[in-house]
Amino acid sequence: MDIEEMERDIVEASKILDLPEEIQNRAVSILSETVESKGFAEYSENYPKKIVAAVIAITCRQAKNPRTFSEIAKALGLHRIKGVKRTVCDIVRALGIKLSPVSPVDFVPRFCEQLGLDSDIQSRAIKIIHRTEKSLVGRRPASIAATAIYIASSGTVTPREIHAVTGVTEITVEQISMTIRTFYPSLF
Repeated sequence: MDIEEMERDIVEASKILDLPEEIQNRAVSILSETVESKGFAEYSENYPKKIVAAVIAITCRQAKNPRTFSEIAKALGLHRIKGVKRTVCDIVRALGIKLSPVSPVDFVPRFCEQLGLDSDIQSRAIKIIHRTEKSLVGRRPASIAATAIYIASSGTVTPREIHAVTGVTEITVEQISMTIRTFYPSLF
């Protein structure tokens, strides 16, 4: 697969993920740097979709518009996401890119919009995240965001609806909700 085909994959995935043009352009730029970088020429021939997925993940994080690896893989038609996280780390290291950690708060506006929830629920979800985040160390940011939205909606949306939009399983939403309920009963 050549770089032009990889760039087309970025454009297609960006449309599916509804990414702004700036993110798409930055992804193409990082892709070029990556392919030209020492050690990635052979890698890009054998694992082009992983590189494209990693580049999209990096640019989304830089723009504070994160996407889960599952969302990116689905947009690219990948059946497995195995190795994408490692590829992100390899590219970040090779190009000297600084990435700040993803916050659950970064997911809330997009998830609420996709669920058709108002700004009041969005604000409550963000407050829940700020109050509970430290006790949920080790949980994926998207899972924390999805659960906070579920709690903030007071039953307006079901775990099944949240799963359909966020990709976070119903069981995960219920487990994190139980943890929050145990430590922060005043939120319910």
